[in-house]
Amino acid sequence: MEIIFEVLVELVGEIVVECAKSKRLSKWIRYPLIALIVLFWVAVIGLMLFIGIKSYSTDRAMSLVCLGLAAIFILFSVIRLVKGVR
Repeated sequence: MEIIFEVLVELVGEIVVECAKSKRLSKWIRYPLIALIVLFWVAVIGLMLFIGIKSYSTDRAMSLVCLGLAAIFILFSVIRLVKGVR
């Protein structure tokens, strides 16, 4: 059951990303899909920051890993955004 769920989520995710990149689709479809992708990544980064901050007093190793991954995600997001603006 878990494998089926993973395949379905991956399939839907790939479809959303490809539709968001397609210039042939209307802006009314692409922009909400782009917003959905951005909200997903903001939620992932926010959850990693939350876990990293909350667990700092109990498990510093896990906290630093979560904060480091969140920092890497933020860094790559900013780099991609700057490349997109140019």
